[in-house]
Amino acid sequence: MIFRGKVLWIGPKESIQKNDGTSMTKISFVVEEQTDREYKDTILLDMRNDKAEMFANTYKEGDVVSATFGGRVRDYTNKDGVTKKICSLSALRVDLESGASSSAAPAPAAKPAAESDDDDLPF
Repeated sequence: MIFRGKVLWIGPKESIQKNDGTSMTKISFVVEEQTDREYKDTILLDMRNDKAEMFANTYKEGDVVSATFGGRVRDYTNKDGVTKKICSLSALRVDLESGASSSAAPAPAAKPAAESDDDDLPF
């Protein structure tokens, strides 16, 4: 899916320890659609590893972007043994919209690639 809008918020880069002992970098950001409607859609997206570094070094709050993303659902078992579903929206590609400005020159957009998550979901 593709979502176009203004970057409202960029979270800090996070280093996350995975169950297999490896770590990954993650950054989350919020994009609000640019429309004349009274109630605008807003989504929270994340990027991981090299794409997170690229996003953090290229984009800033206020930039108008086009984000290609996909959704993923995973099982999570909490400390009480209760299994829940977790949904996340991962940005596969982010491009600066023409006519918009960024504090840094846009790096080549990250191509969609298989991420190194430890799940085996087909999407």
